[in-house]
Amino acid sequence: DPGTASRALLIQISDIHFSAPNDAVLKRTAQISAAVQPLLPLTTRVILILTGDIAQSGNTAEYDLAKGFIRAIAADIEGR
Repeated sequence: DPGTASRALLIQISDIHFSAPNDAVLKRTAQISAAVQPLLPLTTRVILILTGDIAQSGNTAEYDLAKGFIRAIAADIEGR
């Protein structure tokens, strides 16, 4: 039954290379959320996939930036 089918929206972002709090991509969470907004009514879940290099050198602070980035996108999508 198509009315009960699960429909996932996959968002893939690759090779972000977070290194500092002033990285330009950190300021693009609203743009990313807005780009997928027209598809949200057609989905039952959203899956964000980060591939490639997430952190520039692999230190904890860079991964903390990635966590904040993911949380910001999730919060913006949930708020739409």
